[in-house]
Amino acid sequence: MRRSTRGVLAMNMVLSMSHDPNTGLTCGVVLTWSDEQTAFISEELKRYDAMAGYPLLLPILFTAYQRRLLHQEGQRIWKKLLEVETASGQTGVPVIFDDPYALSASSSFDEMTKGVLQVVQLAAGWVNYTEVLLSAIEAIQESIRHINTTTPHARLDYVEAAESVMVEYLGFISHRCKVMLLELQYIYKRGQAQMTALYNHIAKNDAQSTLDISTNSRQIAAASKRDSSAMKGIALLTMFFLPGTYAATFLAMPLFDFNNPSGVPTVKSGFWIYWVITIPLTTIVLVAYLTYLVRIQRRDRIEDYKIAREINNENKSRSTYAAHSTDAIRMRKGGAHTFAACRHFYSAPVPEQQCPSYGKWAMQRHQDNRSMGKHQLPFQRPSRECRSFYSQEVEDAIERLQPKIKDPDLYRLFENAFPNTLDTAVRWKGFAWANETDGAFTEEDLAFIITGDIDAMWLRDSANQILSYLPVLRASSEPNSLAALFRGVINVHSRYIKITPYCHAFQPPPESKLPLPSNGAYHRNKVHAFGKFGYDQKKTFDCKWELDSLASFLQLSSEYYNATRDMGPFEKYQWVDTVEVILKAVEAMRTGTYTPDGHIAPSGYTMTGHTDRATETTSNNGLGNPIRAHTGLIRSTFRPSDDATIFQFLIPSNMMFARYLEASAGIMQKMDTWRSNSLELQMRTMAAEIRAGITKYGIVPHPGLGPIFAFEVDGYGGQNLMDDANLPSLLSVPMMGYVSSRDEVYQNTRLFALSDFNPYWAFGEVFNAIGGPHNGPTKAWPLASIVRVLTSENDEEIRNEVRGLLGSTDGLGLVHESINSWDVKDWSRQWFGWANGMFGQMILDLDARMPHLLTESYQ
Repeated sequence: MRRSTRGVLAMNMVLSMSHDPNTGLTCGVVLTWSDEQTAFISEELKRYDAMAGYPLLLPILFTAYQRRLLHQEGQRIWKKLLEVETASGQTGVPVIFDDPYALSASSSFDEMTKGVLQVVQLAAGWVNYTEVLLSAIEAIQESIRHINTTTPHARLDYVEAAESVMVEYLGFISHRCKVMLLELQYIYKRGQAQMTALYNHIAKNDAQSTLDISTNSRQIAAASKRDSSAMKGIALLTMFFLPGTYAATFLAMPLFDFNNPSGVPTVKSGFWIYWVITIPLTTIVLVAYLTYLVRIQRRDRIEDYKIAREINNENKSRSTYAAHSTDAIRMRKGGAHTFAACRHFYSAPVPEQQCPSYGKWAMQRHQDNRSMGKHQLPFQRPSRECRSFYSQEVEDAIERLQPKIKDPDLYRLFENAFPNTLDTAVRWKGFAWANETDGAFTEEDLAFIITGDIDAMWLRDSANQILSYLPVLRASSEPNSLAALFRGVINVHSRYIKITPYCHAFQPPPESKLPLPSNGAYHRNKVHAFGKFGYDQKKTFDCKWELDSLASFLQLSSEYYNATRDMGPFEKYQWVDTVEVILKAVEAMRTGTYTPDGHIAPSGYTMTGHTDRATETTSNNGLGNPIRAHTGLIRSTFRPSDDATIFQFLIPSNMMFARYLEASAGIMQKMDTWRSNSLELQMRTMAAEIRAGITKYGIVPHPGLGPIFAFEVDGYGGQNLMDDANLPSLLSVPMMGYVSSRDEVYQNTRLFALSDFNPYWAFGEVFNAIGGPHNGPTKAWPLASIVRVLTSENDEEIRNEVRGLLGSTDGLGLVHESINSWDVKDWSRQWFGWANGMFGQMILDLDARMPHLLTESYQ
């Protein structure tokens, strides 16, 4: 006898059931949380008692209740929205409420803001719930199509008759849910419009207040000026009488004789002396005062002229820079890697022979200007004229933290590491050609950022390098600003991804006129992307399909928008086209290895490499190890470390892609066009499916720790339990906002990753951190130690990691790629922009979260 057992969890309802296809008997246990739920299920069972033998009756009734609940919640949210609109007055729809708890027209802006936020948040939540419910309905419809294959012939007529009724009923439920989805999306957008209206109203009031203050200030200034004029008159009058008073007092001479025998007062003969003294003194005082006033006014005019001339010169400099910005900060390669460039305000680049190779510079323990701590770290920033990009925001942050960081070695490592990408790795910043050919320039910012000692631009590395400066990013339209550098990276990534979305490292854009480095891997690897063999060496440096590369582009886009609210890079150029390319590329990598009839399914990307390293090639002629279809997950042939995956569903990369697919959908929503709304729906749907796949396949039991996130899975039950230092990693999950750092599964995973349960946990006498197969066992990565700090709330854990990082530089004062846990002198990459930038980001994070740790000594 074949018996099937299923479990269903709905909103506050649980169903466990089994069905015997031979007898048609269905046994089920329903757990409800209210009498209303119990009554609904009971009434529906009585209504469809003739269908009691149909195996999917109970799941269909569950969806019916969820549809009813959805309708009730939609009405409640709709009423709340109308309350807010009525109270704010920002609506053209008159609504009258009898609800004594409704917002009144006299409600404060705080109450109205809280109300509209509640509407938007509830609508967003129920939109997601509706999408999940529709997915469940589709699953039930799929199951209905397969019921007849398990039903005995004797009961087939009954099942088919019941099926026609249930299909119609389920279709009605599905239709009503789709209608509710549209209504909830409409409420969500209307709530956002109300939020914008409220904020605009508040801004209008603030602007009026500012105008009132300005008017009052002008009135006060005018009154003060009048008072000043009156005081000057009083002072002048006082000075006029002061000499005479002084003379009279000094000489003490009586002016009149009242004792004259004639009885008539007479002027004494010495009265002329008074005038001889008083008149010259008064004249001298008045002339001196007037001379002083003239000199003061002349000095003020000179100072005003100097200020005006300085402002004029600055304006001319900006105009000159805007016209020649491409040439003004271009770096020319000469010999080994150089960091020859000029700061943004220089009129011409510094001659290259004056700027040494930074790759060589970073390996020297310079004797001058060492830190005063036990590590005596050298100053590793290039001279100002040799830095490749200048940001006042970054320089201000370095200066601001100097009095806060008490440990001299810690501050020295921070001031070396944080600006490292800006100082040394911005190979070019300029503007795009009109048609990607040599010709007129447009206003589209472009930037080419190398990893450090590798003269090419990795999508992942460059995004993380520039995201290190997110804490100090401010909106700016200036072409030499930090915001312009962000825009340049977003725009050049967009161009690269459109060239080939399956590649991860690229050549300089032709506008830069930089020489193209060669990569021997091109001749060793055989790459097929979208069925096309190879790639263009003039545009692409290397081509490994790494899902996190596309996720990094989405992260950079959403983080820039959230920080600046600037829609320019997304609306003006190719960003929407690029997102369409991304969705097409990842959809092609969601297919299983096999078709339903057992053939090999076509793959968007395959790669084989001629190499002696297993991590540099794939199995099965480039397909990789088989993966299961219909999991919702996206396969990634390579990891963020550029190493091949074992099981292609790389969970951290899927987490990152889902998280920033959702975030970037917000940019699409902001555009609010037919095309962007369609893409937004695709993005949110795909993100939800990936999350569901991670929950189903990516959480696995660990014998010592409980449920943890797997590093890689294949959907068949195969799983790889490990963690790698490169981002995204399992350790970094809270950093990307996928789950909270206090999530139970993450906490278990964190214990796993930071222990010898993790096969790539590198520990020894020198340095302890997660490593990876890229550099091999015992090689600990400072990058993983930095991530540990960024995801920790434990003071002592952070102190230990900071001490370890300070001792890991081998006295060079820069953060390396990896260090032998037993030998501090055995390290890789002296010039690694990503890790250095993240160290600076870590210090800024500690200043914001736990500033007391910066006041301590780590000697």
